[in-house]
Amino acid sequence: MRPMKLLAGMVLAAALLAGVGLATRAGPASANNGPHGNYTLTTAACAGCHRAHTAVGTDLLKETNVYALCTTCHAGSVSTDVVHGFQTGSGLPLNGGGFEQANNKPVTSSHIVAGMPVSGTPASGAGTAWGSQNGDNIPVGDLGVGVQGTLECTSCHNPHGSTNYRILKDASNGYPYGPANASKHRWVPDNPDLLDWMNSQVVATVDDNFDYSFNPASDCVGTKCKMKFTSGISVVLVGGTPTTQIDTTKGMNAFCATCHKSYLTLSGSGAAPSTDATHYVYPGTQDALDGKGNVARYRHAVERTYGGSPQQPLRFAAEGTTPGTAGTVKYDAFSCLTCHYAHGSSSAATGFAQGVAPANDSALLFYDNRGVCISCHQTDKMAPTPTPAATSTPVPSPTP
Repeated sequence: MRPMKLLAGMVLAAALLAGVGLATRAGPASANNGPHGNYTLTTAACAGCHRAHTAVGTDLLKETNVYALCTTCHAGSVSTDVVHGFQTGSGLPLNGGGFEQANNKPVTSSHIVAGMPVSGTPASGAGTAWGSQNGDNIPVGDLGVGVQGTLECTSCHNPHGSTNYRILKDASNGYPYGPANASKHRWVPDNPDLLDWMNSQVVATVDDNFDYSFNPASDCVGTKCKMKFTSGISVVLVGGTPTTQIDTTKGMNAFCATCHKSYLTLSGSGAAPSTDATHYVYPGTQDALDGKGNVARYRHAVERTYGGSPQQPLRFAAEGTTPGTAGTVKYDAFSCLTCHYAHGSSSAATGFAQGVAPANDSALLFYDNRGVCISCHQTDKMAPTPTPAATSTPVPSPTP
């Protein structure tokens, strides 16, 4: 049984993004269509997933488990092939990677969801959300490793529609209880070390690709400017000047933190212990399974801006100029997904990067080893070479 893998040093249980990288769009992407929302009294969408009297899975599903149901479409039949990690038709890689393959290679780390084949055997989905403990609600016998539960596609996505990007779960989720019982929507219902989902928490960028440029003339109305989807950074006009503003309840960082909440940190956290409430949104200790025990840790900041000029474009930076443009190339407001895939990665983990606890694998990282670190922390001669966005074709997956 493999554990649930680290996302953004957190993050997400797995907030599983399937946005398409490098593909140009006219407007924000939306998954609230087809069978995933906008229902009417004449809808046929229910029959896409359910059978009223002949179901073979719980919740009247027409497949035996959620992963099998989702992959009847999302394994090559529709545009987002989350199994192989690319867009059907164009072959462009998905922003979230893939559960079984990414960049046309087998994954070296992934969120393990119930029903997906692992070495030919359907996974149970049982695992740990690393960093989900804040140190205040540690159950008897738990050393602060993290909340344990079963991960499914629907742990992060609401197949009936959502106010969030890529139908990521929000405050309603179609259940018959209101805001007073929001904790029942958590990955593990009512668990005190997990957070509630929120409406309109994760918002798509205008073009849904790697170019997150900011233009006050087109992106602002009055003093309000468009929020950028992966970060918890929004932009407001102060005296006519665009100014970044941190909101720890918004963005992909906050979504991932619903399960990996102790990894939600502020600027300067690398020099402060994880018990410091001025640098950690949810302070506490953690047992990272590295032999050090349940102690205070030091964590990389995720809720902050970055004003450097990296030679390598940063994934999902909230604002910036197009890479390669003459003049300064500036990226601000990096996020969990600047470094990590949400579904799965085929990156290598060798040398010092091999066997690092608690994940002990490639930790869903975007580049091989720790190339994501050099993306920001570099000199002119240390920029990593990005993986070309070559088109992909599906490779047969193991049969459960």
